Amino acid sequence: MRKIIKHSLKVMGAIAILVFATKDTGTIIQPVQIVDTKGAQMTFADGEVVNVVNESATTYTVERDGVVGEVNKEYILLTQRKSVNYSVRRITALKEDPNSENVKRFLLEKETLTVQKNEGAYCFVLTEDNMTGYVLTEDLEKENLPIVNLAFLQADVPTADGGLLPKDTLVVVKSYGNGVFRCLDQSGKEHNIPKEQIRFVNEQITRGLDSRFMQLTDSIIAKAKEFIGTPYVYGSSGPNAFDCSGFTSHVYKLMGYTIPRSSASQSNYGTPIAREDLLPGDLLFFNTTGSGVSHVGIYIGNGQFIHAASSPVNRVTISSLSEAYYSKRYISARRVLK
Repeated sequence: MRKIIKHSLKVMGAIAILVFATKDTGTIIQPVQIVDTKGAQMTFADGEVVNVVNESATTYTVERDGVVGEVNKEYILLTQRKSVNYSVRRITALKEDPNSENVKRFLLEKETLTVQKNEGAYCFVLTEDNMTGYVLTEDLEKENLPIVNLAFLQADVPTADGGLLPKDTLVVVKSYGNGVFRCLDQSGKEHNIPKEQIRFVNEQITRGLDSRFMQLTDSIIAKAKEFIGTPYVYGSSGPNAFDCSGFTSHVYKLMGYTIPRSSASQSNYGTPIAREDLLPGDLLFFNTTGSGVSHVGIYIGNGQFIHAASSPVNRVTISSLSEAYYSKRYISARRVLK
């Protein structure tokens, strides 16, 4: 019988619970007992999904039925963070007034918004390019930000197709259940790995310091290059046509990562990177309209990036950061992966 790890509960009042505006989600990967406010023990079972309401350097504060307690991070796989933002379910109209047919512009699927006021059938919103207006409430959903967990294999692991994943292979951990982690290897194939064979990557590890991680970025670049020549169509997310942010989000999705849909949203996702520190796989952002971030591509090394370019190119192509057009319009870069 698996040993249950016991932890003491840090008692918090109801007022403290109300301070937390959002709840993250995690999965218990080792049974845990905590002590509730009445001194009774409460067990979190292996594989149980829990609400994470706060975190410190070494612990997560979890909540269930109004009871909160601190659990060491090594016993929880954090899978999703709640955002304060909303995303667009499908292409929809941003109206000047809910009772008017005057459309200010169309909102893209997965575009991020801030809801200023909920008026029932419509919400008054603020877009990331600082436009306000009304959008159908049914076309909005709370934005969830999946967590990317990286791990190494601690031993050779046989695969379902008769192959073998060697020890120290880097994998992306997507979820957990029944004693196994569901993982993606560097080619994007999915595998079920026993939890005793997983060693999670320290958060401070970087691609520049770990050659095995570079293999994963090489796979992302290879996936992106498969779409060279695909037509540019505004509002499209692939696979037969893309706009710029539709292309970047689709490529990362194929590798098991979900990033925001619009270029403006993507420019606030991940870790800011100086131009001189660019590595393959980083997202590059440009101002092509004269007002903020309006274009995004994926850096592929040697001063080049791959992107879905609009007129006059109108296709997925490779360009150089040294080109006068892009050099003058470059704004920033973000690293999605650590």
